[in-house]
Amino acid sequence: MNKNLVLMALIMSMFVGLQIAEPAAAASMKVVDHGSIKLKDYYGNPCTFTWKTYQIKTSYVKMVGHAYSPKTKKEAYMYVYIQKISKNLVKISGKDVLKYSGHTKTIKIPTEYGYSKLTAAQCYWRYFRPSLLSIITKTMS
Repeated sequence: MNKNLVLMALIMSMFVGLQIAEPAAAASMKVVDHGSIKLKDYYGNPCTFTWKTYQIKTSYVKMVGHAYSPKTKKEAYMYVYIQKISKNLVKISGKDVLKYSGHTKTIKIPTEYGYSKLTAAQCYWRYFRPSLLSIITKTMS
């Protein structure tokens, strides 16, 4: 599973990066998406990936993902932030936190920028979510 967690972190680097301060209006976040997928890790151990996505207006989306294997007790958290920063510019950032054998390792992923007239919420629904779930399903099945 350790190789699988590292692989998930590398896959996320295509989409994500971090260092956005949490918005002051965090209390006004609403859950707009959530789900769970049961998979098998690289070694055939059962694994579950769950996620919750929060939205503040249409300009800011935060997704929190959690991968856990009950057999190996290894887990990973994934934080993804999509923010509309100007009329035509979207910022995608995030980090992965790996937990195994009593150790915690945070992998900072480079911030990505994309030119789009879409809102942060539209970018999440049209591009980010379908790509992420497709990659996780292909990688871990």
